[in-house]
Amino acid sequence: MTEFSVLAEFVELTKFSEFAAIQNSANFENSVNSENIYKKGASSMATFKKFEEIQAWKKAREVTKSVYLLTNNSLFSRDFGLRDQIGRASVSIMANIAEGHGRRTRTEFANFLNLSRGSAAEVQSHLYIALDLEYISTQEFDELYQNLEEISRMNLSLAKYLRESK
Repeated sequence: MTEFSVLAEFVELTKFSEFAAIQNSANFENSVNSENIYKKGASSMATFKKFEEIQAWKKAREVTKSVYLLTNNSLFSRDFGLRDQIGRASVSIMANIAEGHGRRTRTEFANFLNLSRGSAAEVQSHLYIALDLEYISTQEFDELYQNLEEISRMNLSLAKYLRESK
């Protein structure tokens, strides 16, 4: 696996407010291996050696756990189709980030980040059904929906950086 280096400049590709929200809510600095933040000749370079270091993957893991906990409630757990589909889609968010990281090129990694964004949108769509059927509360819907939005922004920013830094 080739190490994917992520320059701090990719932050410039996002709106400052989006980055600030990501940084504040997700402890962005902890998403990279601190010993690699400052390398000789690359003072602002950060490296993801493992997919577990990617903040979007960490956030997706939290969302997946939340989805599984919500779908275990009595009403939701009996709707096998929706329960299974939303669970698979939420797992797909984090799996695509990990798989992309394991690919050989930046372009492939970026493509898998886009697939992850698609899975996040799928979960968001399923959340509307769960809300309409009163399987989840408005508060649960809002919290999950916002977390999925944040993951999508993170993936978009990283994918954009990967494509533009060839």
